[in-house]
Amino acid sequence: MRGCFADDLLLMMPSSTLAGVRLFGEVVSAHRAPLAVALTEQSEDAEEITLDLTGAGTASQPRA
Repeated sequence: MRGCFADDLLLMMPSSTLAGVRLFGEVVSAHRAPLAVALTEQSEDAEEITLDLTGAGTASQPRA
């Protein structure tokens, strides 16, 4: 993945340690195309791709 993708709901960036993509925020159907492009780019360099969802869903959750 060459760079980042960001909109009001989602920040998508390359994983710093593995071939993969890190997601922060809320993933909706409008993100299918950017996610497909990112995963396709990562698959050119590696047989296995990691999709890090640890930050997904955190943007819409209330803070304690």
